[in-house]
This record gives sequence, C-alpha cells and structure tokens, in this order.
Amino acid sequence: MTRLRVLADVDTGIDDSLALVYLAGLHVAGEIELVGVTCSGGNTTAAWAARNTKYILDLCGCPEVPVASGFEGPADRELTTTPETHGPFGLGYNLAPPGVIYEPGRAGATDPLALWRRIIEQARSAGERVHLLVTGPMTTYVAALKKYPELMRQLDGVTIMGGALDYPGNVTEFSEWNFWVDPTAVTKVFGTPSAVSVERPQDAVRSIAAAVGAPVPMLAPLNITETITINDADIETWRDAGMEPELLRVLRRALNFYFEFHQWVGVGYKAQVHDLFAAMVAVGKLPVLGGRIERRRLAGVDERTFGLQPARRGQIMLDGAGAEADVVVAANRDAVAAEFIRVIRLIAR
Repeated sequence: MTRLRVLADVDTGIDDSLALVYLAGLHVAGEIELVGVTCSGGNTTAAWAARNTKYILDLCGCPEVPVASGFEGPADRELTTTPETHGPFGLGYNLAPPGVIYEPGRAGATDPLALWRRIIEQARSAGERVHLLVTGPMTTYVAALKKYPELMRQLDGVTIMGGALDYPGNVTEFSEWNFWVDPTAVTKVFGTPSAVSVERPQDAVRSIAAAVGAPVPMLAPLNITETITINDADIETWRDAGMEPELLRVLRRALNFYFEFHQWVGVGYKAQVHDLFAAMVAVGKLPVLGGRIERRRLAGVDERTFGLQPARRGQIMLDGAGAEADVVVAANRDAVAAEFIRVIRLIAR
C-alpha cells in the first residue's frame, strides 16, 4: 500500500512549526511521505520561514526532507509580517541556527516551483499523486497554477488554511491573516463575486484554479481553527508522551511567546493552532477529529472593492457562481489534541 505523499507550503511561524512536527512524525512513523516543504513570506520572511522549517524538521529527525526558500511576498504588494505574534524571526523566543536549504539564486539551488515540479513529476512517474497543504499565503500556489497548470491537475488534493466565512477576521472584521497578506492570490484561487452581484460585471474574475482543473480545495477557515487551542497543560502531556527533549524545549519557548500574544489580545494564556489542524485535515484525519465538511461556492473580494473599503481586503464570501470548495464546518479540539499525542507516542517508541 503506497503512502500519501504530502507537499507543504508554509510560512513558519509558530503554529506552522506544530504542523511540521505532526507531518514529520507521520513521515518517521511511515504513515505518510513528506516529500518537500516550500516557504513563502507571511508570518515572517520566506528566508526565515525556511530556516525555521529546516530547524524543526532536523529536530524531528527528518534532515532528508527538502526545504526551499520561496517568494518573499505577494507579487503586487509589500509583504507584511507579524513579529508581534510569532516573534522577531518567527519562532517566538527561539533563534533557529543556519541550515542547508535550497535558496533561489544560489549555485545548485532549487527554486520553490522547480521543487514542486520535480516532486509532482516523480510521483506521476510512479503512478502516484501528491497532496498539497498550504498554511501560509497562497502566493506559491498561484504562481504554480500559472506556470505549471498541467501539473496542478495532477495533485491528489489541496488543503488550505485561511479565510473567515461570515465570521470576524483576525486582521480586520472581515479578513483572516493568510488571505489578507496576499488578497490577489485569493481572487486567483476563488475568483471574485459573480457578474450578477457586482456593480461592474467586467471586474468579475474567474478562478484560475478551477479553469486549469486543479482539485477542489479543502478549506480550513478561521471559524473552525480558532476553536483548536493548546495550553501549558498540553505541553506537559507531550513531555509525558515521550517527545524528544530538545524539540520540547524549542516548542515550549515558541509557545510561551504565542501564549503571551494570545493573552495580550484577550484570548487567554493559550494559543490557537490553525495550521496543526489543517495538517491533520490534509492527511485525511478529519473523520477522527469530529470533523464535518460542506461543499460551498466561494469568491474573494475584488481589488476595486477592497481598495475603497480596506477592511475587506482578503475577505472570502459565499457566492452562488463562485469556485467550489469543501469547507470544514465542525471539529473537536480534544480529538485534535489526542491525535497529536498519538503521533508523539509513535515516534517515541
């Protein structure tokens, strides 16, 4: 029986680091094959996201997984990062050491799209497919849709963490962080409101993901991911389950920063771990997480609209003529915690 091949695009990031620990654990345990990780600018710069990613994967015993530093920001606007949320370099109170990553522009280096192409073509030659997980802005995914549309059709599936559906955002009242950082990518993946629902029908944009025949994405929106939290007591359960001590130390230092941020914004001394949940969805664990999905049609807000109403930048909405997506609408926080513990115990044996 072949293992699920997972390609992750991240902006590591504290909650991305937990997603990586989970995927690495499944990789080491033989449940999946983590075939590569590319890093875009978002929570921190792409270069620091790649350095953080390599650090976490090495601590997890996965030095063989290729890591590529990718796009430093959206194609059409300045990158905004969140040092107040994830620390000055993305891992809270940690400073990741230099690591061997594939940086575009360096001799013998592999750019993120070249890595995607190699991974997807290798899977295709073996009669298999790759599942794509995106836990940061969708910058790399959109670039791949444009450059390699035929390869994007070969994906087994696409899981995206992002968006807030009829729910308050965590950047503005309408917008979730990943979608706010690169709102143009949102319009490319989901299109913009249909011609019947906008003042200027000629401004409506079609989804390029749907146009090229990419898989219908699975969306883990803020509505659900904000309910998936961890606290100090959870860290103690990781220790008791046998998590490697140095990895535990690094995660504790990262999460202490994250807990403090969440306390500062009124959530309490705990953390919402959006990307860990999305990783579990990507590997097919939604049924054991008490999860449920609904097929929806979605659209992103067009640039003209959010130019006039900045709070709507990155907003995603229901639209009867929009792009299809399987939206997670229910999950159980305790089941997520139990699944993470299961994987820690697997690799602690």
